[in-house]
Amino acid sequence: MSETHNCHTHIFNIENAPKRFLQGFTAKIVANIAWPVLNTRFGAYVLIKLIKTFARDPHTKKLAGFLKVGTMKSQNNIFSELKNNYSSGDKFVVLTLNMDHMGAGKAKYDFNTQVHEIKRIKAQNIDTCLPFYSVDPRAGTALQIKEKTEDRIINKGFVGIKIYPALGYYPFDRNLEEVYKWASEKSIPIMTHCNRVGSYYLGKISQDMINPDSFYNGSLDKWPEDFGKLEFPITHDLDNNSKFCDNFSEIYNYARVLHRFDKLKICFAHAGGVKEIILHRGKDPDKAWFNQIKHLMRVFPNVYTDVSYTLYKKKVFPHLLELLQDSEIGHKVIFGTDYFMTLQEDTETKLISRFRNYLEENSSGENLWKKLAIDNPKAYLTSDYYEA
Repeated sequence: MSETHNCHTHIFNIENAPKRFLQGFTAKIVANIAWPVLNTRFGAYVLIKLIKTFARDPHTKKLAGFLKVGTMKSQNNIFSELKNNYSSGDKFVVLTLNMDHMGAGKAKYDFNTQVHEIKRIKAQNIDTCLPFYSVDPRAGTALQIKEKTEDRIINKGFVGIKIYPALGYYPFDRNLEEVYKWASEKSIPIMTHCNRVGSYYLGKISQDMINPDSFYNGSLDKWPEDFGKLEFPITHDLDNNSKFCDNFSEIYNYARVLHRFDKLKICFAHAGGVKEIILHRGKDPDKAWFNQIKHLMRVFPNVYTDVSYTLYKKKVFPHLLELLQDSEIGHKVIFGTDYFMTLQEDTETKLISRFRNYLEENSSGENLWKKLAIDNPKAYLTSDYYEA
C-alpha cells in the first residue's frame, strides 16, 4: 500500500517553548499577558473559549484551533491529533526545534526533554513517526554536535536533521561542518527553515552576527561565481530582530556549504514562503527566494524544496504546479503542511484536499499527488540508516 509522507510537521507544545516565544508573533505587551494565561490548563481553556465566542474576524477565530493544539498536555497528544487527519499507515516527519539558544529565556522543558519525549513517541509509532534532530551550532563543539547527531540517527530512531538559522546563526557556521560532512557521506536528509515568516532570534544582535566572517573557516568560504557575493548585513536594522534575522536565512548563504559538500541532501522548506513565490516573476526576480531555491535545485543534485505553509493560498497553486511539472527539478519537490502552525490558516484536511484536487484537475494525466506525497519523499528520506 502506498502511504502519504507529510515531510514537515511539528508537535512541540507550549511547555517546550521559551517564555518570550510569543514575542516573535505578536506585540510584546500582548505576549507578556497571554503567556502565563496559556501556561495553565484553565487559563488556556478560558482564552480559547473567549476567542471562539467573541472573535468576529475569521483569522482570529482560527487562532483558537492553533492555541488548542499548542497547549495540549504533551507532544504525544499532538501527534495523535495529527494522525487523526490522515489514513492509517501514513507517515510524518516530526521536526524537533532547539529553542534553547534563541535569546527568549528558558522553557519549562528544554530541548533535551523535548527529544526524550520524541523518542518515546517514536517507540510507540515505529513506522509512522519519522523524527528529525534539531542541530544548533551553539549547542557544543563541532565534534560534540556531530557525535550527538550520529547517536540520535544511528541508535535512537531519528531519520534526519533539522536546522533553523533564523534562530540566530548562519548555515555556514563552522560548528556545523562536521555534521554536514557526515550527513553528505551517509545521505542523511536535512530540512532547513526558509521563510521570512516564523520564529527568530529574540536576543540582542551581537557584533559576530553582523560580521559573518567569524562564523566560518577557510574550508567553507568559497563562493561559486554564478551566485555572486552577498554583502553583509543585507538588512541593517539592528534593532528589528525580525528583519535582521533574514540575514541568517538568505538562500545563497548555502552556496558556501554546497560548494564544499555538493551532494548534501537538503530541503529548503516552504519554497521560500508565499510572498517570495508570488513575487518570483516581479520586477527583480533574481532576488526572490523561490527563484534562488530553484537555482540551487538545478545546480546541486540533492537540493529539494517542500510546499509546507503555502497551501492556504490558492494564488500559489499554479506556481507549485509548474514546479512539480518541471522535467529537470520536479522530482525534488516534496509534500509537507507545517502542522500545527497552519491551523492559523485552516484545518489540515481542507488544506490538503484543496491542493490535491487542484493537482488532479490540472495534471494532464500524470499522478502529481503520488509524485509529491509518496515518490519524491521516499527519495528524499532514504539514507544509509533509513529506507523510506
